[in-house]
Amino acid sequence: MLDFEVSVRNRLWRATESVREAVKDFFTTEDGDTNFISIIVVLVIVLGLAALFRKQIGELVSGWWEKITASGEAATEDWG
Repeated sequence: MLDFEVSVRNRLWRATESVREAVKDFFTTEDGDTNFISIIVVLVIVLGLAALFRKQIGELVSGWWEKITASGEAATEDWG
């Protein structure tokens, strides 16, 4: 019975060490960190451009919206 107990303790110790190592790797590994920084930089650039050209973008969207509503009204004139 003593050999069985030693075997179980060794397996438990190895499993505990594996879990500790996995948790340590999870918190210390920096995989994907470069991608995260790249995404942040792209978002900052896009938001900066949007703020810089806010008036022009607003006029463009307003023009599109006016064309859409005019087309919709023209298409439904005969229904009313």
